[in-house]
Amino acid sequence: ATVHDVTISNFSFSPSSLEISEGDSVRWTNQDATQHTTTSGTGGTSPGTPNGIWDSGFLSQNSQFVFVFENTGAFSYYCTPHPISMTGSITVSALGNKNNSVYAKTFNLYPVYPNPFNPSATISWEQPGAENVHISIFNLKGELSNEFSFTKSQPGFNSLSWHPKNLPAGIYLIRLTGETFTVTQKAIYLK
Repeated sequence: ATVHDVTISNFSFSPSSLEISEGDSVRWTNQDATQHTTTSGTGGTSPGTPNGIWDSGFLSQNSQFVFVFENTGAFSYYCTPHPISMTGSITVSALGNKNNSVYAKTFNLYPVYPNPFNPSATISWEQPGAENVHISIFNLKGELSNEFSFTKSQPGFNSLSWHPKNLPAGIYLIRLTGETFTVTQKAIYLK
């Protein structure tokens, strides 16, 4: 299962819409000084209409809320104190059937998005079968900056949201290593 990150900043959810697989989690992080919520239901009007699936309660600055999506479907959400302008959506597909596509025949690494980036970048890949995947991120001096491991990462589409906290701006090399592949890609972190 994959953890997808949503940043709450400048009175908005970023990204505001996600496509994930059942069993995946979404982690919301509030970077605003103002308190916000992530509440399932319908926003766009004041007050919003909660549906009771999840409610983070008030998140202060740098607080996080994680929800595991165990059912398929379309889920909308909003911020309780700001229901008109702060809305988002999550589409959950059956495990491994994201976008109703068949599994990739070979490994495929997608470009880091966005690139250059600040405050986070999404690293996405497709793989033909379940295998252990290791992501190593190096600076240009070859020093290890971050690393992530996935045990038996699911076949199909996978992604990771990288937040390079406490790292200097610069060029980083992202190396994905699996049982059947190794690829490296460059990403530029701006501050």
